[in-house]
Amino acid sequence: MTALRSDDQILLASVPKGDLHIHGLCGGRRADYAAWCGKKLPPPPAVFPDFTDFDHYLLVTLAEPYNGLEGQDLWKFYRFFFENTLECAIRDGVTVIEPSIDSSMVDLFDGDAGRMVADAQAVIETVRARHPGSTLEVRPELGMAKGSTLSRVEDRVSRALDTGFFCSIDLYGDERVGDDAEYVPLYRMAKDRGLTLKAHAGELRGADSVRRVVELFDLDAVQHGISAAENPAVVDYLAKRGTTLNICPTSNVRLGRARSIASHPVAALYRAGVPVTINTDDRVVFDVSLSEEYLTLYREGVLTAEELDNIRLHSLRPRQ
Repeated sequence: MTALRSDDQILLASVPKGDLHIHGLCGGRRADYAAWCGKKLPPPPAVFPDFTDFDHYLLVTLAEPYNGLEGQDLWKFYRFFFENTLECAIRDGVTVIEPSIDSSMVDLFDGDAGRMVADAQAVIETVRARHPGSTLEVRPELGMAKGSTLSRVEDRVSRALDTGFFCSIDLYGDERVGDDAEYVPLYRMAKDRGLTLKAHAGELRGADSVRRVVELFDLDAVQHGISAAENPAVVDYLAKRGTTLNICPTSNVRLGRARSIASHPVAALYRAGVPVTINTDDRVVFDVSLSEEYLTLYREGVLTAEELDNIRLHSLRPRQ
């Protein structure tokens, strides 16, 4: 609270924080990526016209340096992204991180999820060795991207879950396409293994879609979920159920889902009793640290220092 009130980002970076909605292969700094690959990377627009434009920037524009690479040559890039995500988190005082690794990465290891996990674990240990004073707790998350053939996703997810490496699961991509119900068996599989269940919802669709996805997958947390604020009945449902919304304010504004930080619905959701956390989403695109997210919300008068501290403490809660 002192760091917020004194507008001290350096002090805030020393405060323990949790980032529970961060794509582990997109969570580093764009400047670090450009320096590492020796390429000049064009900046994204201030606001993306549509989610498809965001996808194009992430999957085409930023992917240009590794376009055409396969297998282990391609994994070198993804390995850098994962390492940089953890490095940036440590420098920003993050002590709990739940970085997603897309299930398609299994393909880069010829379907051997064990090898993929061993390499990801090696990255974690390498970063920890560089920062012996860090207490960063890494809770790996298995990501499932919409758009892949469902049978291929099922095979990848099954192999990945069998490793016992992952603590949570998440479904992401353009929530306006496809049938979410197709993924129910994968969520049941994850629940049987004790994983935390998450899914992206309420970012591109309305409040009713948030409740539907929560009920469909029996979610523990929703990634974004901000459209729930449009319907008091859905807000009340989430509050009574205790379902956490892992919110990414800058991402929501840059994707045109909130008009501004000042008008972001996170305060209304929090004050209605919905558990929320503040997170970064895709830092390589939005270029905002977790400390900056907290400071901006405070500067804009969205939440008080006490409220933001309570949200911070909620992000540090132990896994259930």
